Amino acid sequence: MTLRKKALQILISLLLVIENLGRALGKEERASELAGQLKGYHDLIKERTLGINSEERPTVFFEWLGKPYHSASNGTSYDNFIDFAGGVNIAANESVDYPNVSPEWVIEKDPDVILHILGSSKDYTEEELEQWRDEIISRPELQNSRAVKEGRVYVLSGTVATGIRSAIGELYLAKWFYPELFDDIDPGAEHEKLIQEFYNMKLEGGYAYPSDA
Repeated sequence: MTLRKKALQILISLLLVIENLGRALGKEERASELAGQLKGYHDLIKERTLGINSEERPTVFFEWLGKPYHSASNGTSYDNFIDFAGGVNIAANESVDYPNVSPEWVIEKDPDVILHILGSSKDYTEEELEQWRDEIISRPELQNSRAVKEGRVYVLSGTVATGIRSAIGELYLAKWFYPELFDDIDPGAEHEKLIQEFYNMKLEGGYAYPSDA
């Protein structure tokens, strides 16, 4: 099964959960609207990245949970997350699900993009996300890496990497990977709209940095 088929299965499962909750709470119409919005984001990314061949896709070094060089292979949802947005996870073929790799290994791979996803157990400010990005950029061993030299280092809150809001995280990744293809898309604005429309709340805190890249 390809990773994109896995992404579709995950989406279908998520939409089914939303619809079941809608029925249980007597909010079928509201649940249907939310499911449609999420599917719309998914379809948008799929449509715009479908024709990109593997050689043109950006290579991505992914690390997470605030642990430098702690990555994820193709046995994980994070690999699927990166793949669906159009990236190539350089740790995909590692022998364990969550490998600890060396700085030398990353330098040798010289990825186009460095992505750090923080945990989802707390809320972050934009300043905190910026500090995490600054930490990565300031690592002496990465100074000559393509991602650092070109400024393609990004930090994402785990709250938009899993669950219902993972569609927003995918929008951020797709825009970071392909800024020209997604020039008309503002993931932050879509996030605000989603939270306002379906949760009747005002979005606060930081979720991605740089959020305007």
